[in-house]
Amino acid sequence: MFLVGATLCALTIDFVGRRIWFTAALGGSAIFLFLLAGSGLDAPSDLMVFGSGAYFFAAAAAIGVYLYTPELYPTRIRAIGVGAATAWLRLASMISPLIIGTFIACGLHWVFAVFGGIAVLVAVIVPLFAIETKGEVLEYLSP
Repeated sequence: MFLVGATLCALTIDFVGRRIWFTAALGGSAIFLFLLAGSGLDAPSDLMVFGSGAYFFAAAAAIGVYLYTPELYPTRIRAIGVGAATAWLRLASMISPLIIGTFIACGLHWVFAVFGGIAVLVAVIVPLFAIETKGEVLEYLSP
């Protein structure tokens, strides 16, 4: 699913724009995560279908972030900006297993519900605050 989501992102993000793309990808991921949390996790097929759907949309958003992040920094500090963003990503990757472990103690469905809630929150924030870079000259966006 990652390959399909990543390919779809690469082929369409320049046509639809970054804000719309991230909002749709995060919203789609949230829907599948909530379906997974609500399924009761009784059947392996639920995990396969809903988990794959969530992963498809999450992959589409993740690949888009690697395109979008460098566009936000001026050329002269782009490497530093992307490096700092990647450092935050690595820090979150280290902390997230501790957070997930806490929610697993409450029930596995809470893990998926929390991730779905975060995806909804970000899907609401992106259209309000994200800078649209579609069709813009990067030197004018961040001189």
